[in-house]
Amino acid sequence: MRKLIISCIAWCLYYGATAQGITFEHGNFAAVCAKAKAEKKLVFIDVYTSWCGPCKHMAATVFKQNNVGQYFNSQFINYKIDAEKGEGKALAAKYKIQYYPTYLFIDDKGAVFNKAVGNCKDSVFLGIAAKAREEFTNPNSLPRMQAQYATRKKDTAFLRRYITKLMTNNMHAFEEIEQYLFVQTAMQPGSPEMMAFLIQYPRELYYGSRAGQVLEKYSESFRKVADSVQREQLEFANNMLLSNTRIYAFYAKSETVVKRYIHETESRSSSRKSFYLREATWLDFYSTTGNRSRFGWLANQWLDSICAQLKPVDQGTTGKNITPEQKEQASVMRLGGMIVCDNAKKYLEHFRDEKDVMQKVLRWVKTGLTVFPDYSFALAFYANLLYENNDTANAILIKTKALNSFPRGSLHRNIVQTNLEHMQKGEQLEEE
Repeated sequence: MRKLIISCIAWCLYYGATAQGITFEHGNFAAVCAKAKAEKKLVFIDVYTSWCGPCKHMAATVFKQNNVGQYFNSQFINYKIDAEKGEGKALAAKYKIQYYPTYLFIDDKGAVFNKAVGNCKDSVFLGIAAKAREEFTNPNSLPRMQAQYATRKKDTAFLRRYITKLMTNNMHAFEEIEQYLFVQTAMQPGSPEMMAFLIQYPRELYYGSRAGQVLEKYSESFRKVADSVQREQLEFANNMLLSNTRIYAFYAKSETVVKRYIHETESRSSSRKSFYLREATWLDFYSTTGNRSRFGWLANQWLDSICAQLKPVDQGTTGKNITPEQKEQASVMRLGGMIVCDNAKKYLEHFRDEKDVMQKVLRWVKTGLTVFPDYSFALAFYANLLYENNDTANAILIKTKALNSFPRGSLHRNIVQTNLEHMQKGEQLEEE
């Protein structure tokens, strides 16, 4: 019997040691970096927020897998930090965190050896980590090239290698491409060589940039010398200019570039829809870049203004008699409703502790749903608001409607299902 007990204890100890996920440190950031330095390891940081659904999903699934835990616990010092609390705020600002979860792999001095975002499978997650380890042992690693950039800005060979390194690490090279075009003399603006260079980086060219200006000015000349594959790449690069301009504006926190993006957007449409998109862009810009006061002021002005204009469009009893004008009007109204609902959610996240904020947010979302009644995310959010305000019966009805509106297999559908069950049991909801 004693041998049996000892065997069972040994088995339990072995199983407990191996059947675990990632083990995270609980000290402060400085202590974690000190430990990484002493052990000559990288720090893996899971940057999350309390309201982020994908963050919770990763923590509950991939982070708990044995194969993931074994690799991360042996190769990294692991750390979790809330981007909206304590040291997390400064860390998120330093590394320009815009999406959650964000995964950082840094050395003890804070240099980034890999960075990734979002929900992913364990195989992908392990691949991201392996790439970080590879970079850590590489004398020409990204952090080392980043440290050299300031003193080698006029070295075109270095700049080309650096741009390639940034792109292979899924990082933007907006500034570096601009710098390269500024110092290089080998390519003339309208040459085939310039075309071949630009179409390599279709997601890094934006309106107002040197690269974007060359692309706009010489596109017709480029098409004449391009082969069929290059013409497709050239068209794709031109099509990406507008969305890239928005991305760069947010990346650089540039109001000037936001204005250029809005100008280009409105030049393509004279409808009311473009006006709503202008408002939505500014709200998203200030919210994403952390200008809380500006976002709050504009949200109070614009969301009430949009709500006053939202009217359901009569589309006939069968929907077959709708005119093109009615169809366009309905599209504009739905866009307005979506903007109101999305920004009402952001407003609550920013100003939850302020007086009467809940009543304001409820009013905005309810109005948005009058013109976009099947907007899944808004329905799910509205149900949560009702539940928080003790209207459980209606919350369950709306939550059920929201659940049925999400496609099966949708990640968000899972958390909606979970919260519906919480509502039915009178339990606290999880963040969506």
